[in-house]
Amino acid sequence: MTQVYCYETELKPNNNSDIIEYFEQYRRKFNEAVRFTWHFYNNQDPLISQKSKLNTLIQNKFNISTRGANSIISYVAGKHRSLLELKKTELRSFQAEISELKKDIEDISIKVNNLARKASSNSLNEKQLKKYRYLKNKMVAMKKRLDRRTNTLPNIKKQIETKKLSLCFGSKALFAHQRLEADHLSWYMDFIEARDSFIYYVGRREEASCNHQCQLIHDKKHNSFKIQLRKEYDYQANDRDKYVYGECYFRYGNKNIQETLSLKNSPISYRILKRGSRYFLQAIITGEKIDAQQGNKVIGV
Repeated sequence: MTQVYCYETELKPNNNSDIIEYFEQYRRKFNEAVRFTWHFYNNQDPLISQKSKLNTLIQNKFNISTRGANSIISYVAGKHRSLLELKKTELRSFQAEISELKKDIEDISIKVNNLARKASSNSLNEKQLKKYRYLKNKMVAMKKRLDRRTNTLPNIKKQIETKKLSLCFGSKALFAHQRLEADHLSWYMDFIEARDSFIYYVGRREEASCNHQCQLIHDKKHNSFKIQLRKEYDYQANDRDKYVYGECYFRYGNKNIQETLSLKNSPISYRILKRGSRYFLQAIITGEKIDAQQGNKVIGV
């Protein structure tokens, strides 16, 4: 059984200034290309079944390499697929919750009606009166919740049937927060920072170091990794200016990454992301599921 392992380390500015500079230059274009590609998948455009043509379209529009376009397509296809499965899970969860709410409302309704008959004849003591009021308020709240869930169901079903999913790049919560901000420009800058906060490089087992664009080379002397990151065309000053370099150390997963690079038994995909003023590198490996009871000490983070 396979499982995906994601190992993360911080990119220290002292060792990765060139990578960080390139990340800041390229991340806007990368995420614009992601949003462009998302519309093809979200609208079930026929072009998504002709990936070579879609790849060429992305290359020409954004002046990026074939592998760069492949990374974008791979990320968007995976994102759309995972969100679709999440919607199916959400639908099952809502359906189960609606059934439970109906049952609970029916049970509480019986108790409320019994107490209401006694209340009409002033037969309730103080304790029973408090319980009556509490149950009435609870039933009203449950009915409101039932209405919200029932009204949401058709929208979820429609998204699943059409495969046209609701997604806000940059997060729905942050987008909604704009109404609370007095300074709209300040909110907008925060929003696009969150929206354009990562770059993704899809890996392949057959490629050098399991990834053509972003490569880790193990440094045995320091037990760390040298980073070699291939730049896209618009950021190459000349034919020799193809790469930026850096160095990192993985506190967890170091041994697993070394083994994967040596055995080439899995692709290694990478994600560079920004959180606040700090930068991080994630290495994503698909491997056999680790059974803790068997004493395997590799840690998935």
